[in-house]
Amino acid sequence: MNSLLTAFHAIALEQAVLLRTLLVATCWTALLALWTRPVPMFAAAVLGMVSAALVLRAAFPAFLLVNLLALWVAHRLEVSGHRWRRTVVALVTLVVLFVIARHRGWDVFLLKAGRFELTLFYLDMWMLLRLVVLFWEVGAGRQQAPALVPFIAWCTNPLFLAGPLFRSSRWPESIGQRRDLLCDAGWWVRIGTGLVMLAGGIALAAVARSTRVGAVPGPVTKALVLFFLGPWSFYWTIAGAFLFLAALGEIHGMFVGPSFDRPFFQSNIADFWARWNMTATTVFREVLFYNRWGFSKFNPYVNTMVVFFAVGLWHGSNLYWISFGLLHGCYFCAYLWFRSWSGRTKVAIPRWSAVLLTYVCVCTAWYLPSKFVGLLFR
Repeated sequence: MNSLLTAFHAIALEQAVLLRTLLVATCWTALLALWTRPVPMFAAAVLGMVSAALVLRAAFPAFLLVNLLALWVAHRLEVSGHRWRRTVVALVTLVVLFVIARHRGWDVFLLKAGRFELTLFYLDMWMLLRLVVLFWEVGAGRQQAPALVPFIAWCTNPLFLAGPLFRSSRWPESIGQRRDLLCDAGWWVRIGTGLVMLAGGIALAAVARSTRVGAVPGPVTKALVLFFLGPWSFYWTIAGAFLFLAALGEIHGMFVGPSFDRPFFQSNIADFWARWNMTATTVFREVLFYNRWGFSKFNPYVNTMVVFFAVGLWHGSNLYWISFGLLHGCYFCAYLWFRSWSGRTKVAIPRWSAVLLTYVCVCTAWYLPSKFVGLLFR
């Protein structure tokens, strides 16, 4: 059960880092809102670099260097005579680099000089997703490679450093201020809802930790963590933070769209994933799902497993997260088969039982990989 709790919060960022990100993003929004005219992009870039440095600390120089290298690659792709072929090479290279760096722990190697520390390499999960979309859209001709100053303003923006995903192609030409939102009750509701969800997620995480010291009997503890405390603390923490950050972005004309939309109350695994971390899952669907992978025709089962294998690797390049992704892939394939079979036989199941079954499958998908890893390395 300890490994399950660790998995729930490893991807969510440690609370101190998450709270620091939210604080810096709030300050960034407030400072830019003081401008009486559209904010110069150069000012947004400088303030973005300062903000990213406050969040990433020792990793900031490596973060900036990798992003600038990616910008150079994007410009090379734009003028390439074999754009799509080189785009595929760039994407594969980026993903392989991400997986190796995570597996080897490159981001924890520090260069120390007195009191100063520098991380030698940095490429986190959200940075990877931003750069994948950048390469994909430039390679497909959907956008031009961005200029240096707007690119820096975009990639260092503290609103989106740790998610949700905001694409470079949607970055505004100028950053305005919508002070009218400060008088909009709906905007304040979104801000308040995000903060309440975040506080609730942190509180549930604290309760989950307290159950591990024998406060309640073992089986009850496991059931509470597996079916309530673990999933809901993770969901409320991330969904609340993303809702808060998206609402802050609205002040400057950056409309992200929803990231989570009541995913735990869906009647099948497809609807769950359609409403879970939506800015990220859209990328996996767009880049990986609609592809024949060398087959003569589209195969939804093969593509589903490819997508969820990639989802697992994106969360963590280890056996636990790969198993997590493949298990969700199996769930999804089973649902595709059932949907086809029930359509032919006209068999239907009550919605309440479908919702319950989906919820149990989602919760156990966090738990079963930890048991699988435990059996292998006992």
